Amino acid sequence: MKDYTITRTELITVLEKCFIELYTNDDYLIAHKPAMPSSYDEHLCERTIVFRFAYYLQKYLENNNLLNKLVVDCDYNRDAYDIKSVGRFVNGTYPDVIVHQRGNNKHNFLVIEFKTYWNRDVQNDIDKITGFLVEYDYKYVMSIILEKTLQETLLQINDHLWDQSILEKHESL
Repeated sequence: MKDYTITRTELITVLEKCFIELYTNDDYLIAHKPAMPSSYDEHLCERTIVFRFAYYLQKYLENNNLLNKLVVDCDYNRDAYDIKSVGRFVNGTYPDVIVHQRGNNKHNFLVIEFKTYWNRDVQNDIDKITGFLVEYDYKYVMSIILEKTLQETLLQINDHLWDQSILEKHESL
């Protein structure tokens, strides 16, 4: 039983399995566009898809006795009783998906920021996850684009899953 941590390799496997489940069961949410385009965005809200991914992540972790003392939350904006803020997001921020222990910062494990293939602007997400890595000492952070196909999405995981070593690489440049 792994209550607070798993290896990077194990985490990649978990994430891959959750994306497979998302694209298998909820591809409609990712691929569907309305028959009659409207004047506003034609696609579903990113949060709808992110919720489903978080559901599969929580279910997978529970079913496999991984990270038992941690929870998966969506849009969680608290640092104990205060607003969670990082870097230039001084008025607060809420990561799309977070795996942590509520109420403290002792076991901050994973933050994931999502974008979709129809909204690829990831710079704010990169700034946010870097802040979570530095200021809240998360073990892992990831920014990922939900592509049209599962394969395109899976190809991003290894390169986009960061830990503290990414900061060391940037400092040496």
